[in-house]
Amino acid sequence: MSLMRRRNGSSRLDIKEAERNYLVTTDTPAEVSMKDIKIEIRGDTLTISSKIKKEKEKVEKGYVVREKSQKSFKRSIVIPKGIKAEDISANLDNGILSIRLPKKSK
Repeated sequence: MSLMRRRNGSSRLDIKEAERNYLVTTDTPAEVSMKDIKIEIRGDTLTISSKIKKEKEKVEKGYVVREKSQKSFKRSIVIPKGIKAEDISANLDNGILSIRLPKKSK
């Protein structure tokens, strides 16, 4: 089930329920690595965010060119109750972020 629609080029975020956990997946910008990603749970909201800053300097024929860029993304969803927040795991593979949200035992 897709919980977020694409708007203005943003990535879709999906969540699937299994017996023991929920699996959240989303596309990330190509430049993002796992160390750049922040995953937070506050109350019943899961937030995934990243901010990448790049600086490049080039000296050519007496000119200095400095380029600075910044890219960021942020997605938030309301998650079901009964998640074991301390056992959340995530991995990034070929630009797809997967987050496993284990359910608490009944």
